[in-house]
Amino acid sequence: SSTEEPLAIEITVTPGAEEARLRQRLAENPEDVGAMIALADLLSNTGRGIEAVELYEQAIQLRPDDATLRVALGRTLLNYGYYADAEIQLQRAHELDASDPAALYFLGQVYESRSPPDTQQARAMYEQVVEIAPDSPYGRLARQRLDALQ
Repeated sequence: SSTEEPLAIEITVTPGAEEARLRQRLAENPEDVGAMIALADLLSNTGRGIEAVELYEQAIQLRPDDATLRVALGRTLLNYGYYADAEIQLQRAHELDASDPAALYFLGQVYESRSPPDTQQARAMYEQVVEIAPDSPYGRLARQRLDALQ
C-alpha cells in the first residue's frame, strides 16, 4: 500500500488576482467606493498612478467630503509630479479635517518638490504637523524634514 503525501496547497493573493477581484466587484457595483479605493491603492503601489488617479477621482465624486480619499489622491498626484493638482487636493483634505496630519505633511512635500523648492512653506506645514500630532508617524517624519531643512 502506498502512502500518499498530502498535497500542500499554498494560497497567496497576487496583485493580478486581487486586481481582477476588485475589477469584478466594480463591474457588479460601479459605485462600490471601497473597491474603488482598494483598486486605486493597488494601482498606485504598482506604478500605475494615472489609472489610480482616475479611480480616486471617481470615488471623490461619490464621497466629496472624504478627507482621507483626498489625501490618497493628493499623495498619488505628488508622487507622479502633478504638484499643483496635489496641492489643491491636500488643501481641501486639510479644510475637511484639520486634525489629520497627513494632508499637512504631504503639502510640505509638495512645497519641497517645487522648482525652486518653497522651503519656507514646507517648514510651516511640517511645524503644524508636529504641533497637532507630535507622536504620530507623520510627526516623526515632519521632524526629520525640519531637521533636514535647517
